[in-house]
Amino acid sequence: MINWITDYCDYVKNNPKKFCNKIKRLTALVIKLLNRKDIEYKPSDPIAFQKFSKMFKHKEGIWAGQPLILNKEQLFISACVLGIKQYNAKHKMWLRYFRELNLFVARKFGKTLFISALGLFLLGFDKEKGAFGEILAENEIQSKKLYRLICDNSKQTAFRGIFEEKKTEKFLQCTLNNGRLVYLSGRKKGKQGSNPSFFINDEANEITNKGQYSDKKQGMGARLQPLAIVISSAGITPESLYEMLYERNSKILEKKQFSDKERVFPVIFEIDAEDKVEDESCWIKANPCMDRDLPSLNYLQQLYETSKDDPLELMKFSAFNLNRQVGSSVAWYNMVDIKKCMQEVKMENFYDTYATGGVDLASTMDLCNSTAKILLEDGRSIILQAYFIASECLDRNSKKDKQDYNLFTNMKADNEIVSRVVIITQGTQVDFHAVTQWFVTLRDEFKINFLKIGYDKAMANYWISDMVENGFAHEKVTFDRENRVESRDDGILTPCYQGIGLDPAIRISRALFETGKYIVDLRNKLLPYCFYNVRVVSNNDNKLSVSKIKSNGHIDGCIGLYNSEVAYDRAKQIYKDQIPDNFKI
Repeated sequence: MINWITDYCDYVKNNPKKFCNKIKRLTALVIKLLNRKDIEYKPSDPIAFQKFSKMFKHKEGIWAGQPLILNKEQLFISACVLGIKQYNAKHKMWLRYFRELNLFVARKFGKTLFISALGLFLLGFDKEKGAFGEILAENEIQSKKLYRLICDNSKQTAFRGIFEEKKTEKFLQCTLNNGRLVYLSGRKKGKQGSNPSFFINDEANEITNKGQYSDKKQGMGARLQPLAIVISSAGITPESLYEMLYERNSKILEKKQFSDKERVFPVIFEIDAEDKVEDESCWIKANPCMDRDLPSLNYLQQLYETSKDDPLELMKFSAFNLNRQVGSSVAWYNMVDIKKCMQEVKMENFYDTYATGGVDLASTMDLCNSTAKILLEDGRSIILQAYFIASECLDRNSKKDKQDYNLFTNMKADNEIVSRVVIITQGTQVDFHAVTQWFVTLRDEFKINFLKIGYDKAMANYWISDMVENGFAHEKVTFDRENRVESRDDGILTPCYQGIGLDPAIRISRALFETGKYIVDLRNKLLPYCFYNVRVVSNNDNKLSVSKIKSNGHIDGCIGLYNSEVAYDRAKQIYKDQIPDNFKI
């Protein structure tokens, strides 16, 4: 009897360096499952699918125009999903054990063509009465791309009279069982009561609407042996469906055996956590067909060389080509660069200057930050900061963060601004008035002329009123609807857009650290602490933002600095011709 399952499990066991720990765990769990008395491997459906898939044609690459010949990984997957069955006494028949397939593998594996063949097979030849399939993706363009691939292959001569595309109604019909296949956008809720017999989630790393996946799973409850299919490589979209399923699948693979409640078959080809991205010998773990030039080693080497010097591009290479789950985030800053910017700052360095400011009011139960970007004549900037903590939260935060914040309340500098890196306010919540007074002190006692102070609107109403009462006017913003342009007056307080609105500030701050254009007092150890913690994410348009969930701890000092950079950019537009030449603006 042909058994692609045991053959592949033996292959993994005999070639351990080619496979990641998750594949080793998966094959071990499969062997345990097959040893159960209520489980049997029925090869008829996998063999039928293997023959069926040969009618599909490769559309691109070196195999363009050639029939789809399942490789050993695809044979293993189809054998497990279609062939492992459990007897159902109620219906007196053998039903598929697995109800969900997750195929997470690096690009160029051929997963789209493989899954398109499986989708058409489920639509027409799965013995399912009234088969109904749905294709989901982040947007309709992506889901339609997979739908078109299936429709185009359904027009093969061998399928004539079996499948018919209804272009006006936008669905593919199977005449044998009146089955239908449609495509949807992952951004929409879709038809919650659609009762699909199968659905395909394409590129889960881009899907942020996790609710649709859950709705479709629940809608399959009336089917005897439904199959949810999710395919993807790791991605860079924060909080995606891929991330959620990856974490769940990792837990499944750590168990001693498959659970009858989950019924998930998680196939994850990736480099292991201990593997280094630059180690070419481990790349095959994420690219199981690499020894067959899908993709070739040379292709991956070229991609790596063009991305290795850029953290964001290296993150993309790791995600897309090595299938490394990086939490959609990257350590954006080089701590060596930041350390080089640390030096002693004296009052004479920032007294009677111009500046922009930024605040991160954050949660009143937690840290708050205020930042001043002092403009120097040589184009550099001194970064002054204060962190605010409520007295009744001091001990808790110190233990949790492993930082003795009391030590930062008096750094014994020649002035109170540099000495008081941490300011403790009475009570259980940070008193935002203390934040105001910090700016008042810089303005009145140290003669610093603030051009703009950036803030996030969240929780800022009381603080704004307090700042205005203390002489910091709020700017007025007008919007030219015809040209879609904002204009601002010379008011000081300016709201900063968060999320991707911080993209320019994130980029410029890194460049200023790298070039030594920032000067940070060496006693302010909390600034490098925050920048060590922060994790930067990128969306599909390469816009950067901060992931507070993925960051390792407090990042308040980063947000305060970012908002000061946003304020600086706006100040340049207004004060460029008004500031003395010896100050850079």
